[in-house]
Amino acid sequence: MKEKKIRRILVLAILVVTAISIVVKFNIKAPERENTVVAEENREGDNATDNTDDNVDNTGDTDEPVDNEGGDDNGHNSEDTGDDNGNSDSDDSGDNRGNSDDAGKDNGGDDDEPNEDEDDDNEEPVKFITVYMTIDATLLADGEALRANGHENKIQYTGDNGHIATKVPVKVPENANVYDALYIFCQENDIQMEASGTAFNTAYIRGINHLYEFDGGISSGWVFLVNNVYSRTGASNVFLNEGDEIWWFYTLVFGQDVPQ
Repeated sequence: MKEKKIRRILVLAILVVTAISIVVKFNIKAPERENTVVAEENREGDNATDNTDDNVDNTGDTDEPVDNEGGDDNGHNSEDTGDDNGNSDSDDSGDNRGNSDDAGKDNGGDDDEPNEDEDDDNEEPVKFITVYMTIDATLLADGEALRANGHENKIQYTGDNGHIATKVPVKVPENANVYDALYIFCQENDIQMEASGTAFNTAYIRGINHLYEFDGGISSGWVFLVNNVYSRTGASNVFLNEGDEIWWFYTLVFGQDVPQ
């Protein structure tokens, strides 16, 4: 009998201990489950709040009027605003783009195109001076030197008693040289002229009005004076001033026969 009672007591004790352990475990896990449920509910609430805010933002933009003035200032914002809100007005964006193009033309278009009027104003006008041209072949006029050297047919080019031109005014650019003046004079008066060395500013006059060097002899040719001063340098190296007198003279003896 005693053994049975003892067994019953042990069984009851085991059951009680087991029940207590179950209760303790349940009490420990219950708060964890509650905390998990609360956290999940909080997350769902946050998501719902975010979705609600997004919806409010999306629907709120349609309620507020679009500020087109910003697009006018920047020239291209009106088109972007329509894309973001999903309700772009093609007519308005076209107008804004047109305005931006016009503004670009007004502000910078003129800078790209050269202003011919300004260029013309900036260019200084060419100044001219007047000089006087004389071409003298009097030593050939009698024809003796030309006949002696086999050029009798050139007597016709010696002019009026050897005067091909006498103190004829010629307009030339400022800072022109003697060669420039002769070239311009011959072009204007249809007089033949030939020179060499012009590309190197060492112009040498070989012939004027078909009368060439050596036509009157081995020592003959053209020389020039400026204001009655005999020059021994090239015609392209002597520059002119207003009123200068140029005298081209056909010499028979290297300029020694030039009248003084």
